[in-house]
Amino acid sequence: MLRVFRIQRFNPEREPSQWIDEYTLEVSEDDKILDILLKIRDEVDTTLGFRASCAHGVCGSDGMMIDGLNRLACQTFVGDIAGRKPINIAPLKGVPVEKDLIVEMDSLLDKVKSVNPWVVAKEHEPGERELLMSQEDFEKIEDMTKCIWCSCCTTSCPSLWSDSDYLGPQALVMAARFILDTRNEEAEKIIEKVGGLDGVFRCHTIGNCTDACPRDIDVTGAIAAVKKVLLQGIDNEDKFSNIVWEKSDEKE
Repeated sequence: MLRVFRIQRFNPEREPSQWIDEYTLEVSEDDKILDILLKIRDEVDTTLGFRASCAHGVCGSDGMMIDGLNRLACQTFVGDIAGRKPINIAPLKGVPVEKDLIVEMDSLLDKVKSVNPWVVAKEHEPGERELLMSQEDFEKIEDMTKCIWCSCCTTSCPSLWSDSDYLGPQALVMAARFILDTRNEEAEKIIEKVGGLDGVFRCHTIGNCTDACPRDIDVTGAIAAVKKVLLQGIDNEDKFSNIVWEKSDEKE
C-alpha cells in the first residue's frame, strides 16, 4: 500500500526555519517507522538526518514524535497509525533541533547526571561480595531500572516546555530509583537535589510522561514516590520503610 510520510526538516546551513517534506512510499503494515526512515535516507533523500542504533528498543536513540506522540521509531509500526492519512514525523519537543529529527540531548542527560544516579556504598570494601538487597526492596525499584534514557517522557512534559530549568520526568525517575535503592548510602544527597524549585514539585501529575514511555514505566508513580519521601522524611531505623509504591495496572 502507498502511504505518505510528512517529515519535519531543519538544516541551519540551508535556511533558518523548519519546513515539511513529503515522501510517498510503498509500505506494509509490518514496516517499522525506522525502516521507512532508513529507506528514505538510503534510496530517496540522503540528506535526511535522524538518530538510530540498536533498532530493538534498547538504546533509546531514535525517540521522535510520530503522529503526535513521542515514540521510538524502531518500536512503532506503520500499522499502528490508523487510517490512510499522512503519517507526521517530527523531532522531540521542548529541546533545540540540531538537524531534521536530531535534537540536542546533552542538556537532558546532564539533568539526569545532576541527581547522582548511582549507588554510593562507602562501607563496602573492595573485593567483597556484591551488595545484596531483598526481593521486596528490589521490586520497589524494578520498574524504574527499565529506563533507557530516551527522553520521550521529558520532552512530552508541558512543565518542561514552559520551564527549561525543570529537571523533568527522566531525571526524577532516576532519582526515585536511587533514592529507594536500599544499598545507597547517599540517598539524602539526591533528595536535596530534587527538592528545590525546579525539582519534583514542579511536576503537576499531567501524565503525558507515563503515556509516552516506551518501556511502560509508571513515571508519575515514581515521581509520586519521591514526593512522598520529601513530605514524610526518612525512617533512619528502617530505611524508607514508610514508602509504599506499587506500579499501576494501567498507564495514567
